[in-house]
Amino acid sequence: MLDFLDLFGVTGRHLPALVVAAVLLGMHLVRRRDPATPDPWRPEPKLYLAMALEAVVLALPLFVLTSALFREPNAAAAGTLDPAGLLSATSADTFEQWKASLVISIGAGVYEELAFRLIAIAVIGIATKEILALPEEVCVGAAVVLSSVGFALIHFGQGIPFDAGRFLFYFVTGVYFAAVYLGRGFGLVVATHTLYDVLVFSKHLMVPAG
Repeated sequence: MLDFLDLFGVTGRHLPALVVAAVLLGMHLVRRRDPATPDPWRPEPKLYLAMALEAVVLALPLFVLTSALFREPNAAAAGTLDPAGLLSATSADTFEQWKASLVISIGAGVYEELAFRLIAIAVIGIATKEILALPEEVCVGAAVVLSSVGFALIHFGQGIPFDAGRFLFYFVTGVYFAAVYLGRGFGLVVATHTLYDVLVFSKHLMVPAG
């Protein structure tokens, strides 16, 4: 997110968080104008519990697939980068590592879904529909495919070499998250992505190698 903002000459450590807050506030204001939707400002504990349970159901199949495909203990096989080297750290303080990985997981869930689902799918969908005048289903398909390609590519670089097999895995993961987003909304895909990353980090930190 910082690299993206830097392309426009906008820098600042806290800018990504401000961007997320501004986008979510805008979404709430738009929903508030729609009489067919519930009041977006009213807390709904039962809804949040249901979303948490649904996120578990949606994250588990992807976690099982990841565990089956990537068995090496220090692989960044999740839909998340490991810039701090947490998965290969040798410190005995596993709980501190887990807390740090939790922060990374939440950041990946929020920022990656904001960039590649909420923003990218909307922008690509509008461009293909308004500029190219393509049919609705083609626009949606193009948005899902292109956003998933971008999602896969950002998991390489920074010392992580490109690998065709992992690229395919990240691409399929991006398509999966796109389906969750289009079918269930932004909040649920963020929760699913975050929980998935937490599960993968936790497995690699808690389960001994071999």
